Amino acid sequence: MKLTTVSMLLLAAMSVSSPLTWAEDQAPPRTVPIAVAQVLNQVRGADPATAETLLLAYAGPPHALISLALGNAHLQRSDSVPEAERPALWAAAAQAYAQATQLDPTLVAARLGVARCAAVRGEWAAAVAACSACLSPDTAAVLDLAFFIDCAARAGDSRLAANLVSHAIIRHPGETVFRRQELALLAAAERWEEARAAVLALLAATPVDADIWRTYAGANAHGGSGNAETSRIALEAALLIQPDDRSTRRALAEAQLAAGQAPAALATLQPALADPSTADPLLVELAARAAADADQRAVARTLLNAVPSAKRSRAGLLLAARLAAQDNDLAAADEAVALVLTQGEPDQTVIAWAGSLAERRGDAPRAEALYRQADAQACGMATVRLALLLQRLGRHDEAQLALARYRAAHPDDNQLPIYEQVIK
Repeated sequence: MKLTTVSMLLLAAMSVSSPLTWAEDQAPPRTVPIAVAQVLNQVRGADPATAETLLLAYAGPPHALISLALGNAHLQRSDSVPEAERPALWAAAAQAYAQATQLDPTLVAARLGVARCAAVRGEWAAAVAACSACLSPDTAAVLDLAFFIDCAARAGDSRLAANLVSHAIIRHPGETVFRRQELALLAAAERWEEARAAVLALLAATPVDADIWRTYAGANAHGGSGNAETSRIALEAALLIQPDDRSTRRALAEAQLAAGQAPAALATLQPALADPSTADPLLVELAARAAADADQRAVARTLLNAVPSAKRSRAGLLLAARLAAQDNDLAAADEAVALVLTQGEPDQTVIAWAGSLAERRGDAPRAEALYRQADAQACGMATVRLALLLQRLGRHDEAQLALARYRAAHPDDNQLPIYEQVIK
């Protein structure tokens, strides 16, 4: 099963770093020694680091609930430490959960802790195996069952995930978490008609959920009876709910551009461009593209010039060069293309175009060098321009050789007679 962007948005809601007390909340009361109860009472509500200190200071006989709480504290603290320190805490948590399981094999929360340790390491198959060993779809708590479904989906076991979701919906028809997971699985399987129906059912229950509107947009952007206009409307709704979400703003602007609605795309992006020099460069460049498509070339160039050179993308630089060339600002065009070339440009037509810009500026040596570079990679455009440049420079024999190479590679080009007429 391939997890698409749409489905991953929903699966992300089932975070493996959520509080690890779900199974405990469902567990029956246990009789514990007073010393253990005292420590657990101290730990309750404490921050993870304090909880670790209290639990490690416990000096009584080993007890499953002490080990369980210690595993929880380790795993929770791993969320707030530098990435390099997390594996050690995960290992410590796994060890604590394993000890709790040895001390009390009936302690479901400890077995789930083992599954969560596997999950945070991205070991989804191991997480599924651990869940299977301790959870029953008939009795598992809602969040534990949702975690199990999430692990199965991420492990690529779509059949198990779908079966668990169906069972969960039958047990808990009003729990939207399972409806969301069902939707994620439908999107991952590219069953878009069913996904659209599932989205509409969810929206009826939670109409101000931006994630669901984004998913509806994605479902309508794919095959079947979906349509691009509905997708754009759904993105507009998501953006109204979460106006600070840059990815939604960008997706809506791209959809508007694809529909030929450049002015609308520019208006969509405008709120994110209060200071183009510090805004997201990708959004600024997208706004520049929208402005260019809306025949607002000056606006487009102003936006592109506000992006620091180090943050400019290849597409942004090429757009800046094209717009500058259209304004006959050849120096600016050449400067932008030169930045592209320093990044090791693989497209030989771009190199040939850089040569033409140099030629228009009167820099024949640079133009020839660029044409020859692209010509060496069998770029026909470069070969022709090289031949014409050499002819203009009075180097007729070399021009004839270049044209001969082009003729051999493109014998059916109907422009050949024109080139031959110029290069005699």
